Amino acid sequence: NENFGWEIPVSENYIENIYENGKLSEVIRHDSGESYKLVDYTYQGDLVVEKRDYFNQDNIVDRIYTYIYNSQNEITTIIWNESPSGGSSHTLQVTFDDKVNPYFKIWEETKLTFWNAQSGPARFNLEFYPHNILKLQEEGESDVWYEAFFTYDTDNYPAIMNVTEGNLAGDNYSFEYQ
Repeated sequence: NENFGWEIPVSENYIENIYENGKLSEVIRHDSGESYKLVDYTYQGDLVVEKRDYFNQDNIVDRIYTYIYNSQNEITTIIWNESPSGGSSHTLQVTFDDKVNPYFKIWEETKLTFWNAQSGPARFNLEFYPHNILKLQEEGESDVWYEAFFTYDTDNYPAIMNVTEGNLAGDNYSFEYQ
């Protein structure tokens, strides 16, 4: 509806999405006059190849995620590097389903992310990837970092997600679409 008007209250607290060449490049938090970076993305063509997460107002890198693709542009490996904040680096083999990732549909249409969702069911799903992560496993290890089973609706969207492995194990989520 071209006549739709936004009525957004003036606030000192908001999230700003920065775009370059039509692609989301940075997400900045503005909080009571202070501004700091939450994340930035690096692209190779249309593929996200790196995502940097930041913490606190000093714009210090917390984690760097590097995404490795096969020749069909499917992610096969995620390098989860926490060394900037004193942690370790992990190489994770990733298994996806072939169904619709609801967060990707939002990303595809608006290039927006939802920060509060990142601690819930979207925590291990990639907002920029069209399919849902089923499993993350450390390369060469038997440890499974994350595993989920999905029940899908008739449109191949997730209806129910059951997390069976990882720090969200035992959590169950249901999705409702309108």
